[in-house]
Amino acid sequence: MSREDEEGVLGPEELDIERSERAARLSDGRFVIAADADESPDPPDPAEMGDPPAAGDGPAGTSALERVQDADTAHGFVVAARFGDASSETSVFADDLGQVFRSLLLWYAAGVDPSSPPEEVLGVLLRASGLTVRYPPGTLARLVAAHDLTPEDDIADLLAAVSEEGVNVE
Repeated sequence: MSREDEEGVLGPEELDIERSERAARLSDGRFVIAADADESPDPPDPAEMGDPPAAGDGPAGTSALERVQDADTAHGFVVAARFGDASSETSVFADDLGQVFRSLLLWYAAGVDPSSPPEEVLGVLLRASGLTVRYPPGTLARLVAAHDLTPEDDIADLLAAVSEEGVNVE
């Protein structure tokens, strides 16, 4: 029976999820797989990820630099961090730069404060960094539109709209 006749049987190349753009590596042996017609997966909510892997979860004797150089993707990282008394390491490799960066931010936010929403943790960290962030043109217009405000509304209306939930910039 030929491979084409074996309905539902996957070959080794189809099982290598590390090369798929529909898979995002969270750490060694941990992946997020896009479902349905999604082009690329979204990393899970940090609360659903469980404890970050312990430091040294990479292959024995393999440095972080070697792991990054050996990855068969366009982007990725291996990072270790200390969160108070706990230390952790994670790695993500994917062809989607945004996905890799988002995974890093979510992982770090979950390590800093697992009990708070990552959006809040990241906002506090960014503000505490002292960095000035330049948002792309149209960001303020999208924020105003997201709160059903118009040019006739005043700044007090905008402040009231964002006072409860904060400013969510997309």
